[in-house]
Amino acid sequence: MRKYLRCFTPLTLALAALAGCDSEDVTSRKGELPQACGGFAGLECPGDLVCVDDPNDDCDPEKGGADCIGVCQDPGPVACGGFVGLPCPDGQVCVDDPNDDCHPELGGDDCIGICEDAPQGPASCGGFPGTPCPEGQVCVDDPNDDCDPEKGGADCIGICEDAPVYCGGFPGTPCPEGQVCVDDPSDDCDPEKGGADCIGLCEGAAKGPATCGGFPGTACPEGQVCVDDPGDDCDPANGGADCIGLCEDAPATCGGFAGTACPEGQVCVDDPNDDCDPANGGADCIGLCEDPIYCGGFAGDACPKGQECVDIPDDGCDPADGGADCGGICQPAAEGGKREYVSHDPVACLAIKFSCPDGMVHFFDETGCGCEPA
Repeated sequence: MRKYLRCFTPLTLALAALAGCDSEDVTSRKGELPQACGGFAGLECPGDLVCVDDPNDDCDPEKGGADCIGVCQDPGPVACGGFVGLPCPDGQVCVDDPNDDCHPELGGDDCIGICEDAPQGPASCGGFPGTPCPEGQVCVDDPNDDCDPEKGGADCIGICEDAPVYCGGFPGTPCPEGQVCVDDPSDDCDPEKGGADCIGLCEGAAKGPATCGGFPGTACPEGQVCVDDPGDDCDPANGGADCIGLCEDAPATCGGFAGTACPEGQVCVDDPNDDCDPANGGADCIGLCEDPIYCGGFAGDACPKGQECVDIPDDGCDPADGGADCGGICQPAAEGGKREYVSHDPVACLAIKFSCPDGMVHFFDETGCGCEPA
């Protein structure tokens, strides 16, 4: 009878295990026996559980027990690393297994690690398995850990960052839209010390005006011009050939032989960057439109140095007829005295006939027309 029971026990366990597989709840509750698997029936474990040898029985699959009954259990972390460099599944990183005697920090280059969910934030890389970054990214040191690759930390875990975009150089490679080319501080080429063809890095453009110039000679968008940035320490007038400038809307032109007028609210002034001087016979000089600087009035606002306050002839207020608080606009001061404007509209001046008092002569330029000291 005892012999019969010994033969019957595996069959009973197998049938009991088959009955247990019909249960929807595959998680063993506290105090329950683990679910059986394997055996001559080849019972499989449900879900993600794996069948392992039952250490509490006398059947050893490593000693010929091909039909041993096993137990189902959670597989635990996935192994990685080792001398074959096993990778982890997507979304996980390989870390040292604290439960073994192999320490990558103590010379264990081929330690088997375990896979863990990657921390939130940048993807991890490097480490003892040498995990690479996704395409288009590079592995850099993680500044938030205590492992420093420059101080012997050969197996430090790094973080993946977007690979830098290079610019400048002798071909003058431009940056993508919305980025600017800056000097690469990690190389030995310094654009401020004669390195005209230094390779730079593209960085996000700061909010505000677009930048231009610099060692790559970045151009401004159409309709804008590059002007010196007054907020930096680089002065193109004092040898700063590679200064970074700011892009500003190009001023509208006016005057010329066509007598082009400025948009309403602006006045036509001489362009200081050309070779045409309306004060030296350049009657058809092309000027630039600028917002007028107002002066005079009851506040008595003064003009900047080198400019004088002249009456606005079309405002209905005449300082020569009792208008002591008439407002004016600032214009470049004429040599030898003040101008007296008849009109600030170069187009209207073409049809105006007027005479000048003794000691004064007519003038016609992009700022208008009138009389000035002879």
